[in-house]
Amino acid sequence: MPAMTRTRPVHAGDPRLTALADQWRQVARHADCVADGYQTATLTSIELTALKTAITGAARLQAALRERPGAPVPTIQPLTRRQKEVLTGLASGSALTDIAVELGLTTETVRSHATHLYRRLGARNRAHAVIIAVRAGIIT
Repeated sequence: MPAMTRTRPVHAGDPRLTALADQWRQVARHADCVADGYQTATLTSIELTALKTAITGAARLQAALRERPGAPVPTIQPLTRRQKEVLTGLASGSALTDIAVELGLTTETVRSHATHLYRRLGARNRAHAVIIAVRAGIIT
């Protein structure tokens, strides 16, 4: 099997992406240990759902960065404090119900904040909102 060579990623200097890559390397190492039988994974259904959401979002982020690495950041309307809190929860892969509990709100209120947040960011969905927010420096 030929040796793989790594090229320096386009976004290697961005500390936000470097931190994200470090976190994903840790997750990958743990997943390899679990898959090889060296460790036991004890994930609740909520944690598993959050992990699936995070993996899906990471894959979409990676694809978006590959497609348009130098894409300009769109002008974004300022977000409210609550919208930023909901966005942070979405970016961490938390379910709306978990975000609601953490913020002391109802799930419907969090869903409403998320809908308005998507509109302000011009996002189609959760993953798209996170991509836009990372590019704009709203979240790290």
